[in-house]
Amino acid sequence: MQFLEPWMAVPVAQRAALERQLAAEISAKDELWGHRATAIARRQDNDDVLYEIDGIGFVVVHLTWTKSAFHPRRTIYTSLRAFEPVMQQDHRDFTDTFEW
Repeated sequence: MQFLEPWMAVPVAQRAALERQLAAEISAKDELWGHRATAIARRQDNDDVLYEIDGIGFVVVHLTWTKSAFHPRRTIYTSLRAFEPVMQQDHRDFTDTFEW
């Protein structure tokens, strides 16, 4: 999939760090717990990361960079096709904000 600004593909060298961060932010009570996560893309303007989660689908997680009693905010998509309209709207919002 080609990602539109502000989304960008996560370089392979950065995937492990984002995957470790997700694991650090979720607890054993979280529905994502115990599922393998692969970081696919991230927004360049905030801390949202798109993960492929085995057995769940594609999940946009807003990383907090802390460990708390709360689950990080997330939205689950059944496929990349289901995520695509969200990415397109994010792109419109992002480019409209930065038009000169």
